[in-house]
Amino acid sequence: MKLRLSPKQIRLRLSIDELKTLSAVGLLSETIHFNPLEVFTYSLRTWNLALLEATFTSKELLVSLPEEMFLELQTRKKIMVEQIQNEGLKEEIHVIVELDMNELKKE
Repeated sequence: MKLRLSPKQIRLRLSIDELKTLSAVGLLSETIHFNPLEVFTYSLRTWNLALLEATFTSKELLVSLPEEMFLELQTRKKIMVEQIQNEGLKEEIHVIVELDMNELKKE
């Protein structure tokens, strides 16, 4: 799972295998170890709420993907889903989950 961050955007790109794992388990996580004491984890989970949302704690970025949006990705109805978090506020963030186009071409 690839993570791309910018001041106004959080983007996760999934491979086909990661999409299958998310379907089976409901959670994907990656961890970056800066040193033995400092780690950063980013995770994607499916959930039963209608809002695509990103939350952050001191060591983890968690993106929660509505089951309906997940099904749109899984069935290829869409290759990208997105939602604007904090819409209308100065701190507006675009949260995006997309499929890896290179992998889709191989299918």
